Amino acid sequence: MQRRTLLQAAVVTGTGLAAGNGLLWSGPAQAATSPFEAQSVKEVLQALTISAPPQNSTALTLTVPPIAEDGGLIPVTVTSKLEGTTQISLLVEKNLMPLAAIFNFPEGTKAEASTRIKMRETSAVIAIAKVGDKTYQTQQEIKVTVGGCGG
Repeated sequence: MQRRTLLQAAVVTGTGLAAGNGLLWSGPAQAATSPFEAQSVKEVLQALTISAPPQNSTALTLTVPPIAEDGGLIPVTVTSKLEGTTQISLLVEKNLMPLAAIFNFPEGTKAEASTRIKMRETSAVIAIAKVGDKTYQTQQEIKVTVGGCGG
């Protein structure tokens, strides 16, 4: 057997095996299974099973610096004065994967959390609170002078 014939047979066999195992078929695009894998705010809301647009609320406060010199370490504090808040999600609108954090709160606890997030560029930071079957939001823009996600 010549070397060329052997290589051709190996390529055909390898391609057939890969196609048979579904490795070469891309198939239809699927929604992100995890909200952290979502690549847009809309996909995050779908993955979090939020069907209606969240209502704006002044009872949900977001404490962030207006300007961040380092996009890699931005302090964020979110507080909900909405009775019965069970979850607060933080999103960074212009990040490649917008969901930055999810905080779950047992019934009867104060709904407040602090963390540090990364931002690749100037963007709105959005806090979304789940209260029963309703959702509420607030947002603030942070100007980033030095990128934190590869910038």
